[in-house]
Amino acid sequence: MATEHKEARKPRARFGLSTALLVVLVIVLAAIIAEFELSSAQVTSISSLQLSSKPDTTFSFAGSYYLAYVGSEGSSSAVIYLERQPILLNPVLEINVSSSAGTFVSPTLGNVASMELKLLSAGNGTATISISYVSPSLSIPVSSGGIRVLKHAPVVAPASNSTVSKKNASSSTTTTVSTTTTTVSNVNTTKEKIMAIAGNYGLFGTLQDYAAAYSNMSKCTPALYNSTYISYTGSYPSGPSTYYNASSITPHAMTYSINYVNPSIYSIVFSTASDSSVTNGTAAIIYIDMASDSVSSYKLEGAFSGQTAAGMLSNYINATKIGGYCSIAV
Repeated sequence: MATEHKEARKPRARFGLSTALLVVLVIVLAAIIAEFELSSAQVTSISSLQLSSKPDTTFSFAGSYYLAYVGSEGSSSAVIYLERQPILLNPVLEINVSSSAGTFVSPTLGNVASMELKLLSAGNGTATISISYVSPSLSIPVSSGGIRVLKHAPVVAPASNSTVSKKNASSSTTTTVSTTTTTVSNVNTTKEKIMAIAGNYGLFGTLQDYAAAYSNMSKCTPALYNSTYISYTGSYPSGPSTYYNASSITPHAMTYSINYVNPSIYSIVFSTASDSSVTNGTAAIIYIDMASDSVSSYKLEGAFSGQTAAGMLSNYINATKIGGYCSIAV
């Protein structure tokens, strides 16, 4: 009986310890919240607040602390990220602000706005905004477009025109061109839409075919290359056509990534892996216009420098006629 009694007490001991830890955690979180609430001044109007692309601008407003920074900017609009502190208890808001009209926001994700943001100026990776308090008693609804909720802090695009992958999970995604807003349910849906648009574009399919052909280069041996070359040309390879010269400049892999360019444009960047610096790196970029559901343009460089979409397709068709693991190198 003594053994049974001791075993019965163990769960109680563990339960007591878990309860104590939970109480401590609640107290710590309450202290953090209290610190933010007590230390924030009751500011209800900010006439001018300058933000940069670095997440380092904090301010107090209506009894809460916030962190704000610029995602992207244009002459009359900008994307602002707003994080109500403490961040572990609050989501990140991505807000499209404009100089033509205010954007009504609820940092607590309510349906009624408690602040209005308006763009004063923007440029060179910075934006200046004004923030006004909106009394909930006015029942002004949150702006229906241009706001999305992020579960994690985003990767912010640099101030230059270079592209950056946008990797974040969201409950909604909003992209804007002029006054046209396209809303999709989440990041996966955005990717599906991008791939659907690209899938109807011939060059995208050709690039995927090249990627499959390049993956076969690991199976292309010198003996197999020579026999394939002789079968196709009727002569033995020499000079630039030898296995070692051809295989060193032919990529052995090609992958692609989806990148955020601006609120309406995404790019699909194809990159090759090669032993040659000439054919290693970015090879093709396809730009997807989310507002018009179409490909806006493409660029070929690196391994495909100087080629056209039609020329690439013709070359791939020739490779399929040659056949075998070494066809793309021959």
